[in-house]
Amino acid sequence: MDSKEIKTKLLHFYRFRRSFKFIATEAGRWESDVLVSDEKEVIEIEVKISLIDFKNDFKKKKHSVYSNPVTPYQKTHVPNKFFFCVPQNLADAVEILLKDSPYGLLVCLPGAITRKGVFIKSVKTAKNLREGISKKLLHSLQLRMGSELIRTRIKELELA
Repeated sequence: MDSKEIKTKLLHFYRFRRSFKFIATEAGRWESDVLVSDEKEVIEIEVKISLIDFKNDFKKKKHSVYSNPVTPYQKTHVPNKFFFCVPQNLADAVEILLKDSPYGLLVCLPGAITRKGVFIKSVKTAKNLREGISKKLLHSLQLRMGSELIRTRIKELELA
């Protein structure tokens, strides 16, 4: 299972299972793997396919900002919730490492994407990182959705 498959399953889960209106990849200030919103909250999901990749993620500046946003600018880039999503074989190890963290954990299950398939499982609930929705982050997500759609259409034209 690679990150592309996990991202696709996350997009499918949030759009069709959770009915979120806005979904995109590589969006926001920190180029989140997956960013979603239902207009009440913005959720960031970071996909990790190895334990080393997971541990290295905590070296990123965004984690210090998320735990203590000190400037108004920083506050505009904090999602309401943050999740890691990992393949099933990493779930137990990552859950232990996230024990005292406000971050949540989602697990991507193997199998083909089907209309009624269940391939994302919540293992640890995320705590709120901020109150109220960041309009700037939501706007960034909405712009990214359009960019992804256009890029997909261009690729289709190039393949034709």
